Formats: sequence, C-alpha cells, structure tokens
Amino acid sequence: MPLGNLGCDPGSVDDAAINIAAIRTSMGQINDQPQHDGCKAGPQSTLQLPLEVWEDVIDHLHDDVESLRACSLTNRAWIPATRLHLFAQIELCGERHCLCFQDALKRSEAANTNIARHVRSIAVIGLAFCRLEDSRNPSYVRLRDIFSRLPNVYSLRLERVTIDVFPLLGHSQSAFRPFSELFPFPALETLYMSSVVFKSVRHIPQLLSTFPRLSVLYALRILWLQDLDTGTFPLGLDGENQSTYGGLKALTHLHIITESGRDCLRRVRECALPGPPTRFYLPGYAASRKRWVLDLLHSCAPSIRELHLVTTSDSGILATTDSHQYTHLQSLNIEVLTPRRTPHASAPMLPSFLSGFSASNLRTLLLSLSVFDSKDVQQIFEDWNSMDNVLVQLGQQNPRLEVTIRFRSGILSSQSGSQRNLKDVLRSLQESLPTALHMGMRIGIALDSVGVFTKSEGSIVWLSPSSSPNTAARSVST
Repeated sequence: MPLGNLGCDPGSVDDAAINIAAIRTSMGQINDQPQHDGCKAGPQSTLQLPLEVWEDVIDHLHDDVESLRACSLTNRAWIPATRLHLFAQIELCGERHCLCFQDALKRSEAANTNIARHVRSIAVIGLAFCRLEDSRNPSYVRLRDIFSRLPNVYSLRLERVTIDVFPLLGHSQSAFRPFSELFPFPALETLYMSSVVFKSVRHIPQLLSTFPRLSVLYALRILWLQDLDTGTFPLGLDGENQSTYGGLKALTHLHIITESGRDCLRRVRECALPGPPTRFYLPGYAASRKRWVLDLLHSCAPSIRELHLVTTSDSGILATTDSHQYTHLQSLNIEVLTPRRTPHASAPMLPSFLSGFSASNLRTLLLSLSVFDSKDVQQIFEDWNSMDNVLVQLGQQNPRLEVTIRFRSGILSSQSGSQRNLKDVLRSLQESLPTALHMGMRIGIALDSVGVFTKSEGSIVWLSPSSSPNTAARSVST
C-alpha cells in the first residue's frame, strides 16, 4: 500500500513524515487516548470474547486500511494483528516515500517493535537509480539500506523503473554493484516488472539469477538502451548469462509481454541519454529482444505450469519456440497483436506452435487475436483446417480441455453492430472447426472491444455443432 495510507505524509520530510496517531500506535508506543488492555470486560460489559476471535475479525479487514488503523487505536492487544496487515505491502512511489519509510524503519528498530519483519511485498514505482557506490548517488544507497532491513520479502514489484541508464560521470559499467546487494531477497517468489528500462539486455538475466526460488515472473514491456558506441545492439546473451536462466528451476508461472518495434523505438528515445541524438538500429534491437525472450522460454520450459505470452504477429517468437518442452503446462494464454491491417495471415504459425504441446495436463487454452472486421476472421490463419486438426489432437489427449478464442478490435464489438458481428464470427467458426466441434470439444468465442483508453471484454459464447448463430447471439443479448 502507499505510505500515505499508513499515515506518512510525503510533503513533510523534516519530521519523518509520520502520522503520530497511526505509526506510533502500530509501533507499540503509548497513545494519549486510553486503551483497554486485552479483551477484559468492563463494569458495564456483559460479553467477553477471546482474543483469537478478534484477530479473526481483523484478518477479514486485511485490505481495509482505515479500519485497521482504527482497530490499532482501539485496543493495545490488537496492535500486533493490525500491524501484520498494515505493513504487509509497501509501495515506494518516490524519493519522499523512501525517506518516510526509511525513517519509520529506524524508529521501529529503536522502539524494538520491528515492523520490518511484517513486510511481505515491496513495490518500487517511478524511480530511477544506478548501482554505483557514490556519495552523488543517494537513491541507490537509500534503497539498499531499506531493503537490507526487510528479512521476509517474498514479492517484488518494479514499475516504471529505470536501472543504470544514467551512470555517474567517471564510472564505467564494470563498477556496477551486483543486484544481490540491492535486492537481498533470497526467498523471493514473485517478481513483477512492468515498463522497466535496463542499461543492457545482459542485466536482465543478472537480476533474475539473484532470486533462486523465483516461481512467478511477470516481464511486461521490458526495454534496454542500445550500445551507443556501435549504433547496433549485441545479439543474444553470452554463455554465462544463458546459464543463469537455467538456474530458475522453481519458475512455474511466466508472463511475457513484448512490444512492436515502433513502440520500442518511441519508448527508448524517451529514455535516451542527454546529449547528441543517438542512432537506433531497429532490426538489431528486435533481434536482440527476440533472442532474450527465446532464451527465457527455452530455459524455463520444463517447470512452467502457466504461460501467458503476448507478442506481435511479426516477432517470429511463435515460429522459433520449441513447444514440445512444455510437458507440465496446465494453462496457456497466447495473445497475438497485429499492429495494422494486412492482407496476409496475422497468425500463420499459431497452429504449428500449438501442435507441439502435450495436452495431458493442459486444462485451459486461451487465444486472443486481433481483427479489424468480422471478415478478417478467415484470414487469421493460412489454413483453418490445420487449426481444426490441432484442436482435435489436443482434445484427444485431454477431453476436458477448455478452449476460448477472443477476437479483439476497436469496431467488432461496437454497440450498433455487435449482434451482427457475433453472428458472422459464429457462423464462420462453425464452418471452420467442424471436426473439433463434432467430437464435443468445449470451444468458447468472445468479441472484445479495445479502445485507446478502454477495454471491454465480451461474454463468452460456447459453440456446438447443432446450435445456430442466431440462437447463440440471442442468448448473449439476453
């Protein structure tokens, strides 16, 4: 939770920005207000409840910050239970939040309340830091001090964070301190990275190797700056860094979102170093991005239980990923984004990619595809018969497999023509997947409307060989 919800006011750093009513109480200090000790009944009380009952009530308020703060002010015996939830999740949304929380940790240690042991999840949002030991680099020193005081962190979220992009003058890249010094979390299980910019692609496996017990990884729109000396970017990873991906033996949930080359170009230019304009070699960058994604997919395949991959139709990742290695996969979610309308098939390699999976453990298969009109459904694959054969193959391996196909467009699910578009798509798929439907596979269809700032998911319509498109469309509307 943001530190503001805990009573930390980022605007007054001089006084540690700590709300006395909340923080002092959560640290176990004596309040000016009288408090009842334990759950003893007063002279007018007729009901006595054991402390365990009140703790169960407090546990139900785990996500209600105001109620937790009120409970901590009501009864001294409730403070440990409320503190457990108040400090379970911490968000550091700027330098002032870091100063506030650092001071709160120091006060807690002085009072011997040790709120640091209750922190289970830490989030760093909108910060830029460089891993250099230097007096001119207070952000890194402050973050390292905060993280070193947190012994029980199991989840780390990095969002809109820039790492090592702006190195201090007089330091080379070899002077970067290891990630293990900044993130001393050997028991970390979940790592969420969104819009994180690294100095080099080689820093990504270095960060992941810091967490040997990592089981859930979100790598969403990860970027890095190109090699400014050559104007190109080194392809792939060296042998040392490839082996670090192999150390993620505990990884079971993998979520990857890659961007189109145009979006990468825009975002990298936003993070460019000050000075003369730098060249951006887009083909080299795209090849490097493809290589690190493939290395990660390949190294973690044997242990993955849930895979969510969002890629563009022109990335080539589906064509070069060996899907036979995913022997324990239980949930598969593939989203193929098409930047612009094309006369060619938008996902020609998807049937071949799906044919390599073993469906013995697979429970759900979700395919999200971009279309611009209901007529474009037939052009998604070069041959719909191959998709029908793949679904039959998967259904024979696991008759309980559930397949959902979502078509995403800015006009498909418009209010005016949603029913007509739904009928067209249903009729088209019933004609394209006859064998899979006749064998009784559970196949659902949904039309999603995606706008510039909004996204609306349509209801799922389950296909059957006997149902008519008109009946299915009417059932959704009602």
